Amino acid sequence: MAYPTPPNPFEPAAEIADQPGAVSESARLDKKFFLYREIDFEQPLVAKFVYTGWWFRQAIYFDQTPVWFRISWTKIHTELAFQLPPSIDPLQRLGQVEIEFTRGLMIRRFRIWFDAKIVYDEIH
Repeated sequence: MAYPTPPNPFEPAAEIADQPGAVSESARLDKKFFLYREIDFEQPLVAKFVYTGWWFRQAIYFDQTPVWFRISWTKIHTELAFQLPPSIDPLQRLGQVEIEFTRGLMIRRFRIWFDAKIVYDEIH
């Protein structure tokens, strides 16, 4: 008599696939457009984060203070690293943004880290 094969307990479930939405305990998505995000942070610092990729210029602002920018004539940067100035963060944490784009340059995933700890994760 043949016994059925038990399910593999280490096989990922189909429900674990990337689900659309924004995940954060300390930030709230305020506005989003094509190549643009506004996020309000409550922790680890209180500030408004803005990412813009309009007019061939990518930039990151915290409370209207620029912390990173690149001219992107031929390449849209997907991994952006910056250090927060003391006027915004006395600890001067290191920040990183990772962006995944679709073929039409729509943002598919947008993540923000401070000191290697993820603080915001948005999936479409």
